[in-house]
Amino acid sequence: MAPYTYKKLDRSRDEIRLMRLLPGEFDDKIACVIFHSPLPPPPSTQSSRMSLEEIWKTLPDPQSSVMGVTPEDLRDGKKTPDPGIWGVGETLGGCYIFFHAGTINSAAPNTFEHPVRGFDRSSYIQPPPPKYEPDFEALSYVWGSPLDPVTGHIVSETATGPEFTLSIGRNLALTLRHLRFKNRPRTLWVDAVCINQDDIDERNTQVKRMKYLYTLAQRTVIWLGEVSEDSTLALNTLHHFGNQVEIFTTKTEICQADAPGAAEME
Repeated sequence: MAPYTYKKLDRSRDEIRLMRLLPGEFDDKIACVIFHSPLPPPPSTQSSRMSLEEIWKTLPDPQSSVMGVTPEDLRDGKKTPDPGIWGVGETLGGCYIFFHAGTINSAAPNTFEHPVRGFDRSSYIQPPPPKYEPDFEALSYVWGSPLDPVTGHIVSETATGPEFTLSIGRNLALTLRHLRFKNRPRTLWVDAVCINQDDIDERNTQVKRMKYLYTLAQRTVIWLGEVSEDSTLALNTLHHFGNQVEIFTTKTEICQADAPGAAEME
């Protein structure tokens, strides 16, 4: 069986390579289809969401009054002023977080909900990302040793087409065995396979696009290794810590504060 030969990517079409990992049992041979797909910049969309500057102006003022509040509103419970000075920032995930600026031990916790009761959520929540093609997952993993590679099989999209071989690192082969489905294919971007590592020019070009590529992927799958007796504890601990704090930017600085719903408050 002949070794697989990479075809040149068409830069004028912003092409990348993707691998369609074919279904199989864990110990079956690793088989996939390699194909080219354009990955153009996504079209710019006009967001209707209020800017950080705009949403800041709608917050309760330092005297605990609320923009537009009247004594009748307070009496009827339509709007409720909250104690302290509110601020707003944008998290790394793009959500607005409302926090108490200057009140360390405030009774009101940080929140993703506007502190003015009844404020229109559609004006500040993050809109869902637009559907983007091609639809693929990006894989992040450790390459491991190049010694003693595993033979992967590159098949044609047609049942009668030729089949070729491609050397795959043992750690990547193990990863693909765990990730592949038993009954349907899975489309992945994997740097060791989807970039021709012997083509220096292509490699340099594609590496510069990796941030952009991971951003446009449907999701990124991170392979940490096979399960061990402490894996569940480790992942649960990481999940817990990740839910305790939010990093966000305000109009002037990068900040850190308790996450909404945090169990361990500062």
